[in-house]
Amino acid sequence: MRLIKNDIMSFSCTDSCADSVLAAIENLCLIIKEYPDVISPFSGKNKEIEGIFRIRGFRLYSTIRKTMVFYDSASDSFFKIIHPISVRQKILFRIMNKAKSLYKLSKTLISKGLKVPEIIAYGRIKGGGQHFIVMKRLTGESLHDILIEQKKIIPKKVYFETIDEIIKIHQNRYWLRDTHLGHFFVNDMKHYGFLEIDSIKREPFPKLRNKARDLPGLAHPGLTLSDEEKMTILNHYMDEMDIRNRDDFVQMVKYYILRKSRDKKPKYNSVYGGIIEKLEVYADEILKNKERVLIAVAGAAGAGKSHFGKYIRKNGLGKFDKKCVAVIDDSVMWHNSLCFFHRRIKIPWHGVDELKPFFKKMPGYKKIVFYMQANPSLRISEADILLKLSADENVRRFRLMKRYNDKPHKLDKFLNMKEIDDYKIKYLYMLEIKF
Repeated sequence: MRLIKNDIMSFSCTDSCADSVLAAIENLCLIIKEYPDVISPFSGKNKEIEGIFRIRGFRLYSTIRKTMVFYDSASDSFFKIIHPISVRQKILFRIMNKAKSLYKLSKTLISKGLKVPEIIAYGRIKGGGQHFIVMKRLTGESLHDILIEQKKIIPKKVYFETIDEIIKIHQNRYWLRDTHLGHFFVNDMKHYGFLEIDSIKREPFPKLRNKARDLPGLAHPGLTLSDEEKMTILNHYMDEMDIRNRDDFVQMVKYYILRKSRDKKPKYNSVYGGIIEKLEVYADEILKNKERVLIAVAGAAGAGKSHFGKYIRKNGLGKFDKKCVAVIDDSVMWHNSLCFFHRRIKIPWHGVDELKPFFKKMPGYKKIVFYMQANPSLRISEADILLKLSADENVRRFRLMKRYNDKPHKLDKFLNMKEIDDYKIKYLYMLEIKF
């Protein structure tokens, strides 16, 4: 490896790194020096930035905010810049070398016979803290270009070769995390490799749900396969991976297919909007006579209590900022402190204690307290507001399978849990919401 430093960046390149790659990196340095803001994070396409890169011989691709991808025809290689978006990522990027870890990952996977891009150079951009990698181009075309753009029909063996490559990755205790058709490359009607190296993650303790998360592409409408043929490929995967609870695994794959079919992640604000407004009005009214509002959130396991609590922790309650809101989920309260650090306070329950142990540790500015529990009456006898959550049985089942796939005894227990009609607690207001 050769280490090269200049005013713009420091980078390392392999012995096989051609002069054309070094020239491309030099061109990138000139772009950054002349237009420092050109590598700022953005989503989709930017015609102005695209034009700046085109002048220097780069082809910029549409991408997400945390990465920037462009191709250099002279060196026949891809560049990928990784942006630290959050405060946590900015600190981690200064401590660790993300680009170097991706280089080592690529080297390890190739040594195991897995088809991933070879990283020939990596480095760090000074000032902005971005890391970048340079990859050899995978020959051929992506499945997305072949099936969706060109609308061609490919042999069934290509699908089996692709699933076999996913099997190899899973057997080596890795998972892909981002299985878009554009990331699988085919050359001469044979599977050639997986492009998205930075999404691959090591999995020391394999989880069934992570394997299922890599398979929703089987249901893509662009695949030239019948439902029976898709099921045959899935059965082939389950045979090779020795999946025992096949029915549960198939249900789990269907769950991730449903999630993948959405254009974006569910907008909880649109789901919770009406209930948030009502809770805000009730809380405002109660705070005229009390210093603190207690909202009990009840519902069977898998009804969405934790999802709702997560939304409240991140967004607050209407006009009430998240700093004024505390969320106690079962026996755990997350307390925000020092920017992005969250302190976890766990106090097991021993009967009805009205949450007094939590209130002792709670700052005075916490005006609204949410208590999430399947049966709140186990710990409290009264609340200002009772919010009942319920979900469609199939949705609830998918959530529980995702959560407890490796704990069958807990899965059976919670699947058989029935909704409680009378929670036996006193309250001023009661609301219900079903997903």
